[in-house]
Amino acid sequence: MKVAIALTQTKRQEFAAGKTRHWLWAGGSRLEVVAGAYSLLPIPASSTSHFDDDFCAEACPSCMPARRWHCACSCYVGVNNVTEQQATVKYGTLFLLLIWCVVPRAYANVQPLQSIQRVAEAFVEEGLAATGAKHLVSASPLDPRLRLHRCAVPLEAFAPHTNDFAARTTVGVRCTAPVSWTVYVPVSVETEITVLVLRRALARNARITASDVETQVRRVPGTASRFVTDMASVQGHRLRRALPAGTALTVDVLAPDILVRRGQQVTLVARTGNIEIRAKGQALSEGAAHDRVRVQNVTSLKVVEGVVESDGIVRVDL
Repeated sequence: MKVAIALTQTKRQEFAAGKTRHWLWAGGSRLEVVAGAYSLLPIPASSTSHFDDDFCAEACPSCMPARRWHCACSCYVGVNNVTEQQATVKYGTLFLLLIWCVVPRAYANVQPLQSIQRVAEAFVEEGLAATGAKHLVSASPLDPRLRLHRCAVPLEAFAPHTNDFAARTTVGVRCTAPVSWTVYVPVSVETEITVLVLRRALARNARITASDVETQVRRVPGTASRFVTDMASVQGHRLRRALPAGTALTVDVLAPDILVRRGQQVTLVARTGNIEIRAKGQALSEGAAHDRVRVQNVTSLKVVEGVVESDGIVRVDL
């Protein structure tokens, strides 16, 4: 890119007609004076020149003794009979013109990071739409230093691992043309639902009753599937660990009640067609509903394995 500003005819005559001189600028450009016009041009990589003080002294002897600027700038100020303030305004305007021309072009082919974040959020929202709950989805800001070529086709979002969105999940966003690239966007999910909350603290292995809980509308991390929303879900369960008052109950803190304990006298039940056989037994292990336990028949002393059906009842296969 070349930006040139012509000088007046009078000033042109102050330079040797057709004479070309170059000075280096601190910014890595050179000031080229050709027949009274000056331009900002890139300096060749092989150039090792320094400020041409000899030419500055020749063109403007009065500028050199106490100059505080670079040679080219001082020479311009002296030859054109302008103040340093006027020259500052002119050079500042030229610099801003360069930025105005170059910067928009540099960013024209860069994909906006916000568009990538919006695609990731829309992908998660679409996947959660079937649940019917109110979800709040937010993509984490991407590194502002990231520069990706602008995509000419619609961006594609995908789940790298699973579509079961957790409180913190990762969504892949990719472009296929004209330049292929893929970015992984962290996305957080919150859900506004009615949950069961403990009224008081409960100890480990405690059973939960209706008087122990109350319903509250809360914004919770993740999806609604992790949280207990009705009393039917806690029937026949106990707490895996102690919980303080105000805790929203989740399915992972509930454990099925132990229906058969080791050493307990149980009833062995075997069925074949319309025939049912019952026998007394002693549990050698413990288990909740549908767990498999070992039981010794107290009559034959034979050890069998069965499935816990209910409190004290173990079903065995013939």
